[in-house]
Amino acid sequence: MTTPHRRMIDRQTDELEGLIAKENDESHRTLLLILNALNSTLQDNTIMTQEINLRLTSHLDRFSSHLDKYNEYVNKGKGVWLILMWIFTVAQAALGYTALTITQELKDHAFQISALQLEVAKQSEQHRFLYQNK
Repeated sequence: MTTPHRRMIDRQTDELEGLIAKENDESHRTLLLILNALNSTLQDNTIMTQEINLRLTSHLDRFSSHLDKYNEYVNKGKGVWLILMWIFTVAQAALGYTALTITQELKDHAFQISALQLEVAKQSEQHRFLYQNK
């Protein structure tokens, strides 16, 4: 892909090569050829660096977008776990209270049954005593 900047560089290179070809002094021509080669290499390096920069910027933008989506999913997951934690905590508290209440009621019923059994035993003994004395 030829960019306007690249076309300008190519035009300047053509002009410089024309000027180098017109130079009559061999030492100046050699020096100009070396400088032109260095200049051309630096220009190509600059263009390649700019292209890498554009690609890297594009990649970083896509990565940032992906990271934002990932963080959004993670935050939603944390919210769900927080809600589930509260639900399980309330359920555990309710079940614990229910278990304590049932245990206390069972103890009360066991006590009442024992008291009734004792009363029945006393009445039975009284009836036996009464029947033996008759």
